[in-house]
Amino acid sequence: MKKEKYITEKESKKKGKYFEVVIKFEENGKRTSKSYGQFYISDYPSRKDALKQAVKARNAAMEDLEYNRITAKGMTVQECFEASIEMLIDSKKNEDRHRASYRNIIKYTPSLAYKQISKVSTEDVLLNLKEVAENHSAGVVQDVKTVWHQIFQSAQLKGIPVIDRTMMIKNPKSKVPTERRTSSCTVEDLIIILDNLLTYNLGNKMSMDLWYILQIMYYTGIRPQEALALCHKSVNLEKGEIYIFQSIGSTKTEYRQVIPTKTEDSIRPIPIAEGLRPLLEELVKRDTDLFFLDKDGKPYEVAVLGTLLLNMRKKRKLPRVTMYMCRHLFATDIYSKATNKKAAQTLMGHKSESMTLHYVYDDEEEKQDLVLNRKLS
Repeated sequence: MKKEKYITEKESKKKGKYFEVVIKFEENGKRTSKSYGQFYISDYPSRKDALKQAVKARNAAMEDLEYNRITAKGMTVQECFEASIEMLIDSKKNEDRHRASYRNIIKYTPSLAYKQISKVSTEDVLLNLKEVAENHSAGVVQDVKTVWHQIFQSAQLKGIPVIDRTMMIKNPKSKVPTERRTSSCTVEDLIIILDNLLTYNLGNKMSMDLWYILQIMYYTGIRPQEALALCHKSVNLEKGEIYIFQSIGSTKTEYRQVIPTKTEDSIRPIPIAEGLRPLLEELVKRDTDLFFLDKDGKPYEVAVLGTLLLNMRKKRKLPRVTMYMCRHLFATDIYSKATNKKAAQTLMGHKSESMTLHYVYDDEEEKQDLVLNRKLS
């Protein structure tokens, strides 16, 4: 095998043989060098594959050298994380989640923030995830792993030839059980909540708006963000139809903005039920474009409405009902009655029937019948 320029085959006691890419160049009149990665054969299907990746890294380094883009300074994990915010995150809300998960990385292994990304090993990432798993649920562990993935991805986009170490790691088992809460409620529970909203903080516009929103969601199954984005263009009383075409979310720089729907499948018409028509007739009398606005003139934040609902339930000891439960109630009802399941999927704005099925409640009585009525004949 011919010798590749700037690529040296070495061996470590811990992981065996690897190819190291080291580029030598002049910077500020001094002769210096920079490592462009270590490619361990054990990380790849074969020795040939490891060498192929090393050659790619060497070629990228040579191009950087030719165009004076190469410097002795690499990027740290912290720098790659900030780059991931800039390049990979599309909204302020996602940035908040991203930063919260990153805090769990540096909380348990602070030194990793200042480590060169090219020096981060699979073991470093695995040990960090194990620390997180000792103190958090499986969902948090997955969120941290996702941030690691994006850190490596941003490094690659910056031209640093690193391996995404998360691809070789199976999530460690969390020591903290995930709290599973039922997503089901009854129509009777919802009626209790609606009645209480009429008297909770009497005269509070937010309480009254939530009273409308919960009923709209029950009758249409739309997402909370879609309900908050309803406007005069959304409602056609003559045609008897609500048209879903926008949502409320965050942009790269702002929270609580009107944005496109979650997916193309989310753009859909929904028939207006007779029970919903009187409510919509009241809403279309409002003189603002959006039906539901907070006191600052911007759309509501779903979490704020959820907190109002939670506080009322706790204060008055009411049954657990959330905004999303209204969507689940709708899904369960239409899915059980639909002879064409595609119709239920389309009404929910889902890409696949399996997603719609995820929203359908278990029916304990039906499960009893299915099992107890079995006969071997």
